[in-house]
Amino acid sequence: MYLDLLTTAHLVDPSVWASPDVLAAAVDHQARRTGRGGGFFRFIGGLCCVGVIAVIALIVWLIVRKKKQPPADR
Repeated sequence: MYLDLLTTAHLVDPSVWASPDVLAAAVDHQARRTGRGGGFFRFIGGLCCVGVIAVIALIVWLIVRKKKQPPADR
């Protein structure tokens, strides 16, 4: 993201880059240009994370439930 910004920075007068507003505007412009992207893969990744958390919670719940049950007499 910043590579393009850094490669063209030498073409601009250094006094321009001294202003924090110019640098902030350039970074914001670059961030808007690249966009977020990857909507489908983020959705699938989110589902996988929720699935892993659900499996861990289920395992913990089963272990706690098993420990609370009294032993069966035979």
